[in-house]
Order: sequence, then structure tokens, then C-alpha cells
Amino acid sequence: MFTDRDYETAYEESGSVLIQLEGSTASASSDSVQISGTTVTLTEEAVYVISGTLDDGMIIVNAPDTAKLQLVFNGVSISSSSSAALYVQE
Repeated sequence: MFTDRDYETAYEESGSVLIQLEGSTASASSDSVQISGTTVTLTEEAVYVISGTLDDGMIIVNAPDTAKLQLVFNGVSISSSSSAALYVQE
């Protein structure tokens, strides 16, 4: 069920998708990230390096069940009054 990659904790930032949380919005370096207000949705296999603060928002993982996503939280603060700050949909 698990591959060698599943046990790796290292990552290379140069090949990663960078996501910058900025209070009430966010920006990303790839189209595999959909941003709608304070909701950030990850849709493809990748290494995602997330930094910053998101006020009353959430990160949703909605990628195919065979996709391998690695989330790297670099000084992240996320608050959400209505749901989980990190929600894995698929």
C-alpha cells in the first residue's frame, strides 16, 4: 500500500508548488491550486509548500485518490469558524 516515497520527508522547494496565504486571500505558483476567497483547493499530485496566515479559511485536498500530495507547512496559521482548516475531500 505504501511506497518508498510515502516515507520520505525531504522535499526540494525548486520543484514545489508555492502557496502564500495572505490573510483574506492567497496566491499560488501553479494552476493545480484553485483559490476562491479564503478557500484554497489542491487538485493534482505535487509537493505544496504553504506559508503565511489565512483568516477564516480552509485548505481542501480534492485530488484523485491515486495522487501523491505532500503538504509542507512553513509557519502556517489557518483559522476557520465554519469547518476544518484542512479538509481532505478525496
